[in-house]
Amino acid sequence: MRPRSPRSILLGVALASMLALSACGQQTQPTGYGEDYQKNFMLGCNEQTAVPEENPEVTTPGPEAPKNFCECVYDGLVEKVPFDDAKKFEEQQAKEDAGDIAVPKPIQKVIDSCTKDG
Repeated sequence: MRPRSPRSILLGVALASMLALSACGQQTQPTGYGEDYQKNFMLGCNEQTAVPEENPEVTTPGPEAPKNFCECVYDGLVEKVPFDDAKKFEEQQAKEDAGDIAVPKPIQKVIDSCTKDG
């Protein structure tokens, strides 16, 4: 198995954050790529919060990916990854620990291309 890059882990956390954000409140789950999905993705990618297990009430700013990297990944997902596959990956991330994230090959290719470009 190929080691996961910090950006792969960051994207996994971003996707999990996006899923959590879309589940909050009265929002319905997105059924395709669109404005709401993009906003949640960018928020999760750019503005993460670190929540320590020992004291979840005390949060700190987490790692942030550059905006152009997040935009590149989102655009790549839209162009190359069917929405249902991205959604399935999001749901998987909500259940996994960060170190256990297995990024599907099509999503990893998008991340890798954005890493090379950025």
